[in-house]
Amino acid sequence: MDKEFKETGICTASREYQYLKIKALEKQDLTQEAYNKEIDKITTKSCTCVGLGTSALLKYNLDTKVEGDGVSICPGPNMAYYSKVMSLQNITDHIYGRTNVITRKDRPNLFLKELQIYMDFLNNKFEEAKTSMGRKEGKYFKVFINNMKSGIDYYQNLFNEVTTSFNDAKGTILNELEKTKTVLNQFQRELEAIPVKV
Repeated sequence: MDKEFKETGICTASREYQYLKIKALEKQDLTQEAYNKEIDKITTKSCTCVGLGTSALLKYNLDTKVEGDGVSICPGPNMAYYSKVMSLQNITDHIYGRTNVITRKDRPNLFLKELQIYMDFLNNKFEEAKTSMGRKEGKYFKVFINNMKSGIDYYQNLFNEVTTSFNDAKGTILNELEKTKTVLNQFQRELEAIPVKV
């Protein structure tokens, strides 16, 4: 849900949202290449809500004419570390600790993985906004970076105080947190150097 056009929010895959977003896009003075790139971002979305319900419609032979027959799934981040095809029972046993279906040894700490996902998101958003940074975007990035730094401070304090758990990974985690904070400081310096379009 996006609240750019309505306080109650609109699904970004809906025709209403896409129509309003394209109308707003047409008012900008963009090159054809930039315009096409933005149009692709607006129109390549699909509604996860509909896709999640489609599997039930198919299972019970109900009409999918309105929604279409595409099925969406919401896999967890651990899916990247599974090394074989599993049944729902195997996955459930893994989730509840009755078995371990992950044989890879390169699985990162969950806090660091989540942090990397946010950093990738920030980097992509920042690269997109560099060319036409407005006040709204500048404020968004300042808040985002400060929130990230606060989160890193919280985890640094948490891991520094922990004495009974994570001992084998503690040094690596603290080192990665410090590196990420350095990258965020670089983002902040770059943000301050970008001229803001009014």
